Amino acid sequence: MLIEFADAYDLRATLCGGQAFRWRDAGGGRFCGVIFGNLVSMRRVDAGIEFRCAPDDEAALAPLVRDYLRIDDDMDAVYAALSEDEHLAAAVERHRGLRVLRQEPWECLVSFICSANNNIPRITANVEDMAAHYGRRIAHPDMPHVGNGDENNGNDGDDTDDIRNGQDGADKDIDARAAAASSNITASASPNIAA
Repeated sequence: MLIEFADAYDLRATLCGGQAFRWRDAGGGRFCGVIFGNLVSMRRVDAGIEFRCAPDDEAALAPLVRDYLRIDDDMDAVYAALSEDEHLAAAVERHRGLRVLRQEPWECLVSFICSANNNIPRITANVEDMAAHYGRRIAHPDMPHVGNGDENNGNDGDDTDDIRNGQDGADKDIDARAAAASSNITASASPNIAA
């Protein structure tokens, strides 16, 4: 399915630049990841962004993909506001087309917690490991393999490419463990701040 628009959009920088950690470069300008419990494969084309998804219908997911990618944001207004700062003005010119994703809050929070004192490859591995352990499998035989962080565990032996959705399959005590991890990270990173 095609989401049509004409503005500049740097899909690689937006998806793989360190703000989201579930996206993989599948080659040929195509990127694969998870949006709202769906395996999504997308690429930038002249007319906009072309995507495929599973298990949901593309027509049903298209508005969510459009919102996730923030295609309808008034980028001229955003660039003008950012360019008022002399330090940001050069960055705006250098990175025109970069967007801030509208991620699912839970995934964004967990990724942020994992980011403390880490680099992008390690954060990516941590998020994939959590998705593999707590997520549910989502698969589509026609989409390129993304990897689910659990390559040797739970493989059913078929050739279906899969990834796990890190939110829907979480067991009941994940919130307690995430809160404990968060407080441990906060306490170790900020020992002088009273709780």
